Order: sequence, then structure tokens, then C-alpha cells
Amino acid sequence: MALFLLVLSHIISSCCKDENEPYGPFKDVFPVEFNFDTITNITPTHIYTSDGSDKIFSLPEREYEIGVNMNTAKNQVEYIKLLSPDQSEIKGKQRDGVTEVVLDAKYTLNGDTYTFTKDIFIQVINYNAVRLIDTMTMKGISCIRYNAGARKSRSTVVQVTGYTLEDEKANVEAGDTLYYRIFDIKLVKKDK
Repeated sequence: MALFLLVLSHIISSCCKDENEPYGPFKDVFPVEFNFDTITNITPTHIYTSDGSDKIFSLPEREYEIGVNMNTAKNQVEYIKLLSPDQSEIKGKQRDGVTEVVLDAKYTLNGDTYTFTKDIFIQVINYNAVRLIDTMTMKGISCIRYNAGARKSRSTVVQVTGYTLEDEKANVEAGDTLYYRIFDIKLVKKDK
């Protein structure tokens, strides 16, 4: 009976937690918002070909094109808002850099890594972000695929399910050359 009362009191006290009480390893009081700040850690341009070659390589015209694409990266994630211990809202733009999107996504936290998950009927997409107290960073990729001098595709995205560097490399066919840069999108915690 004493054990039952102890368990019951624990359940009641955990159900009545104050919403303004700090939560988790970062002592968050929800909502917590992180806004786009800068693009950092931009790698040199690399090329990847279907024979498995992956090396730093630069052509002026590809450098220019990737540089122009990097402007799209600034719009990828406008903000991430943590609404509760497992719910978030992510606002940004799609790969075209124009079409606005707001995702309500569940998230999990493992150490300092957040995994945001959204089921969009045709697939489940996952974003990852790494947090250091007042900042979050997300990996991004800007890439262009050419074959015999003709552009086949180009994309600048936060690495998300289906659009990671590994996914882009998997789409490289015989005769293709994938030019790419990896970068970080840095978001900073908004003061309340």
C-alpha cells in the first residue's frame, strides 16, 4: 500500500508540472525560437563522378553558379521554434528558394542532436540540428550536376531525407559530374 501511494504521488506531481519550469538538458522554457543568423563552414567546391572519384576541383563558371545558388541557402530555414518537449515548427523555403513552407514536426533530442521528423504522406522526412546552448547548426548542400557540358540539375538544400550528399551522389550516372559544397546554417536563440 505504501508503494502504491508513493507511485501515485509521483504520478500526480509529474502531471502537475509548471509549464514555465525549465525542461531538459538546455533548461528550456517553451516556446524557444532559433532564427537564421549566418552560413558558415563552407567547404571548397568538390566534384564527384560515377567512378567514385571525390576530390576538390574548381572551374570559374561552376564556382560562380554554386555561389549564386548559395543565396538560396539563406532562405532554407528562417526559424526553428521548439513548442514543447517533442513538438516544433520549422519555417523556411523549399529547394526553389521561393516557395514558403511551415512544418509542424515532432522532434527527439539525443545529447545535443535534434532530429525533426515530419510524415508528409509519401515519405517521412528527417532534419538534424546540433545545439550548443544558444545556437543550432544544420548541414546544407549546394550542388550542380552536369553531363557532357549540359546542366542536368541543381539544388541547394538543408540536408534532409532524400537530399543529402549521399542521395545526390547516388543519382550520379555514367558521364555525370556532381559539383558540390557543404556548409552549415547557423541559427541563434531569440531572446524572449
